[in-house]
Amino acid sequence: MSVLVELGGVLCVAATVRYVHPGARSLLPALAIVALVLGGFAFWRSAWTEGRGLIDQHSRDARLTREQALALPGTAYGAREDVLAWADVHLPRRARVFLECPQPTPCPNALANWITYRLQPRVFTDRPGQARWVLFYGTSTSALSGTRVMGLIEYASGFAIGRLAG
Repeated sequence: MSVLVELGGVLCVAATVRYVHPGARSLLPALAIVALVLGGFAFWRSAWTEGRGLIDQHSRDARLTREQALALPGTAYGAREDVLAWADVHLPRRARVFLECPQPTPCPNALANWITYRLQPRVFTDRPGQARWVLFYGTSTSALSGTRVMGLIEYASGFAIGRLAG
């Protein structure tokens, strides 16, 4: 309903502009002028608030260290940045990695997606047979049955890295 009232108001203003300038042959130039004025008003009315909000957010973010900035988004998913930072150091940068993360409760899809994003440029695979490394995240190292893991490095209980044999 409010859109109809606004449209009616725009048409009334356009008709008034045309009445003031009787040489105009069409209502279109008047509508264009009204639309331009109203659009400019709507833009500038919120531009300062939005711009100020962006500047304030940038000021808050600029105070963060690199480690804090990396950890902040993952907290929404329950990610343990200490584990991810450790894995980032110990996994080769170009490794193909299988993420062993129990589904669905301890490792929901959002957390698994964050882990793979956070540990880029490593490629994460869907099956252990496609990977050379495995990251155990919140699960026992025995959870990956039927696969031989060599050189296991454990960070804490339930968090480890190993090279897959094969």
